[in-house]
Formats: sequence, C-alpha cells, structure tokens
Amino acid sequence: GFLHQLAIEYLYPKSSVDCHRLSSTRMLVTAEKTRITGRLLACGGMDYNAVVQSATGGNDVAGYRNFGGKPIYLNHLYGTEEEVDAISQIVASGQCILLKGTDATDELFCKYAQSGPHVVHLATHGYFSGEKMFDDMKPLYRDRSMSESGLMMSGAARNLNDPGFNPHFSDGIITAKELSGLDLSEVDLMVL
Repeated sequence: GFLHQLAIEYLYPKSSVDCHRLSSTRMLVTAEKTRITGRLLACGGMDYNAVVQSATGGNDVAGYRNFGGKPIYLNHLYGTEEEVDAISQIVASGQCILLKGTDATDELFCKYAQSGPHVVHLATHGYFSGEKMFDDMKPLYRDRSMSESGLMMSGAARNLNDPGFNPHFSDGIITAKELSGLDLSEVDLMVL
C-alpha cells in the first residue's frame, strides 16, 4: 500500500532508536566508522539466468504466480559484484560471507541471513506491485500484498520463464512474505 512511500526514519518516532537514511553505499563506507564490526553477509553480481537446482520446498508460490507466466528479462546489474567485493574489504578477515554469481541464490541468502550476521548487504533487482485497491479490510485469504514485493536472486529469470518449473521449490525470488519469516534478530543493518 502506501507504506512504500513513507520515509523509514518516520517509522521510529522514539529517540531510543537511532535511525539514519543513507542514499548510497558510498555514504556507508565513507562514514566516520570505516570498519564494520561483526559478521557481514554480502550478495551481488547475480546470474539471473543460472540453472539453480533446489530440492527444498517452502517457496512463496503466490509470489511466483504474481508474474502470471509473462516473459521476464532481468539485465545484469553492472557494478554490483565490485560493490560487494569492496564492502567485504571493510570487515575483519574471516568475518564475511560473500555470495556472488550462481551462489547468490535465495536459498543460500535465507540460510546465511539467519546465521547471525550483523550487517546484510544485498545488491539486486527488486519489485513492488501492490494491490490496485488500498483496502485494509480484506480477508486474510485474499491478502497477497507481502507476496507482491520482492527481490530477485540467481536463477530468477530462468525459473520465471520456464513453463515446467515447480513453484513449490526455491524460485530465485525472495518475497517480503519470505523475508518476514526469517529470524533476523542478530542483524543490526540491512541494505536491500
């Protein structure tokens, strides 16, 4: 709904929450504190057309079906691999999990995001296609708004363009619904 238009710093009016808006990665790495303490998970340089085989279920099928079988083209995001490489250099040795290329799958991202990193940085395509009618009084079985926003990971374009793909398996998409189900209690900063 309208929440995607709201500045995040207004969501926490309490002074006990220190919230700052950074409009670029450059602002993060050139800030007063130039080293990230704790563990880092960084993902970028995805191969959206990779053949990614997954044997696990639990996918947000509504998120996959949101695309309605229409052809999808995701262009390579130039500079995202270099971005995560540069960010990985500002953490202590051995404290970075780096997912790039065909390794940057939704399945691995979700696994490592819940393993206790303090900073998560994800450089990829995202989408929002909210409902046409903004109605807070819709029955739960009809509310798909969390499945209509997401992030694209390796293999997403291939799976979305494959008419024989089983959407119950990992599809290369991380929907807001899937993100909301992750235990991110150890994460101090997440850049999407």
